Amino acid sequence: MAYSSPSSIVCIVGAGISGLTAAAYLLQDNVRVVLVERRSEDSDKSVGGGLDLTANATACLDAIGLKSAFAQIAELKQRVDVRRGTDGTTLLSLPRPSAMVHRADLMVMLKEHVRKLGADFIWDDSISSIAEGSDMVKVMLQSGKVIEANVVIGADGHSSTNNVYQSSKNAMNLWLGPSRSIVDWTMTKRNNYHLQINDHVFGEGEGYGLEGSFDGTHHASQFSDLPALQARFADFSETFSLILAEAKSCTLWRTAELSELPSWSSAGGRVVLIGDAAHNFPPYAGQGAAMAIEDAAVLGTLVRRTVKSGTTMRAAAKTYERLRRPRIDACRNIVRANMHTLSLEKLEDQFPPLQMMPSGGAATPRADEPATMDRLLALLDHNPVQEASDSELLESLLSPAEVPRVKRPHIKKLEFGPTMEKQ
Repeated sequence: MAYSSPSSIVCIVGAGISGLTAAAYLLQDNVRVVLVERRSEDSDKSVGGGLDLTANATACLDAIGLKSAFAQIAELKQRVDVRRGTDGTTLLSLPRPSAMVHRADLMVMLKEHVRKLGADFIWDDSISSIAEGSDMVKVMLQSGKVIEANVVIGADGHSSTNNVYQSSKNAMNLWLGPSRSIVDWTMTKRNNYHLQINDHVFGEGEGYGLEGSFDGTHHASQFSDLPALQARFADFSETFSLILAEAKSCTLWRTAELSELPSWSSAGGRVVLIGDAAHNFPPYAGQGAAMAIEDAAVLGTLVRRTVKSGTTMRAAAKTYERLRRPRIDACRNIVRANMHTLSLEKLEDQFPPLQMMPSGGAATPRADEPATMDRLLALLDHNPVQEASDSELLESLLSPAEVPRVKRPHIKKLEFGPTMEKQ
């Protein structure tokens, strides 16, 4: 079986959040989209947990007509409360509007949307090989099916086969303890309470009786020794002891970071990576899904322009990467800074404003040392759809010469200094 047509065809490998968002952007014009997903169609009903989507991500969903549908599945938060883990004392409240949504609900919403727009799906199949020609890309699937596409977008995460080429309803809480942290929020529309427990010195699981038996090769696995978990966090607020005493099971998630790739696209620009397939990093900034959605929105917008104008995908791919890399690098720096500070033993080192905090007083970030949260708030002040629709970009796409780096004020704003080296 072969998919081929003289009209524009985009093959998206991966029907997750970034792949479905990219499809939604492309389907707004006369572009045929085929999504290939290695999982079964029903697998998205239970996959993953809660996601924190800030305005930079929801703006991308609004632009494809999903504002109302998203409001039906999301729960809004207005701030982040930073708390002392041992007793729950609020150390600092920071304004940070965001929407909490379950990953499965977001994927179902996106899938239904792109299906209505006419997307084709191939389930339970994966890539065998990719051959890029001057004007087409031939994609061979494990099943023997062949897809001939103008563009291939790799959106199947860090396992990408395309690499062959106490919680208030208005707040999210961050609880701090020695070398450990807990993030919690409510998802009342699912009757769920999201509790993300982070042990930053987990190592091989020595603190949980897993020496020599911890298998770090699986992305997620069931952890059944809840008493060990309770013991490890016994010094935290009694709130968590009560919650953990009621827990029936726990999922152990392995965090992963993809080595920085020299390029996110093939030489001809017809095979392009987005989301975790391009830049997977650990979840310590609450921006993993948001960056994937931004990627999809920007690339989708640029590919639509390329189809309309007849310009080259090589120019579009380079423009996409030069727009996205400064933001991804800024986000990666924040993640690494957070990973370092949260792994520290002393609370005043984890949270520098405490050094300025009198007994019983309120914390105030020092003016001479911007907090990581300030950097993150700067990252959120951005509309990627608006940027990718700028006329200056259209001119660069029409130019046959090397695409120049697009200089924009809000990208300069994200240059936060030297990158923190991995520990």
